[in-house]
Amino acid sequence: EHTAGMMQVTVQVVLRIVALLTVMAGTTLTFEILGDPWWLVDSFFVTHADDRVSFLQMVYWIVVSITTVGYGDFAPKTVITRVLTTIFIVVGVASVYLIQYSFSEMRRQQHEGTGKYWQRSWGEERHVVVILCHNGSASRMA
Repeated sequence: EHTAGMMQVTVQVVLRIVALLTVMAGTTLTFEILGDPWWLVDSFFVTHADDRVSFLQMVYWIVVSITTVGYGDFAPKTVITRVLTTIFIVVGVASVYLIQYSFSEMRRQQHEGTGKYWQRSWGEERHVVVILCHNGSASRMA
């Protein structure tokens, strides 16, 4: 029973990943072939270091940096942008961690106490151990 449940969950996860990759790859390919819509044409500025930069490009770059992917297609040249980028990446990575932790903690609290009891016997004696929990901590009842 346990193995069948694990197999079902594994198949669901694999199918979700395949579906997600298919949608993302198809969407990216479509827009790479079609090009940008006229209303989303990016306005570039030339910096003193002869870089062509834009706001949308910087949004893309900071997301890539915060998620620690880092393609290397852009690097800040001035001291102030390097210092700010360092601060933004540390704050961004910490924020992503806190968001993920919050969701996992919320999910854990939602599913607390919803487990199943599987009766197993080790020999002649059968017994059940009951642990009472109140708000995530063990408590003793008189």
